[in-house]
Parts: sequence; C-alpha cells; structure tokens
Amino acid sequence: MPSKEDAVAWSTGCCGVVIVWFVLGRLAGSVAGMFNDR
Repeated sequence: MPSKEDAVAWSTGCCGVVIVWFVLGRLAGSVAGMFNDR
C-alpha cells in the first residue's frame, strides 16, 4: 500500500500536469488568435 506522501505527490503531479496543459492550451489559443488577426 502506498504511503500518504506518495499519494500526495501523485495527486499533486496529476494536478500539475492538468494545469500545465491548460496553460499551454490557452497560450496556443492566444498566439493563434494573434496570427489570425493579421
């Protein structure tokens, strides 16, 4: 059975990945919008 620290690290890592993908998606969308405006 995993320890509490492992569970916290695992959930934190998953949340971090989701946040990074969300931020990258927003950045890509804003950059694409800038190019489309030209």
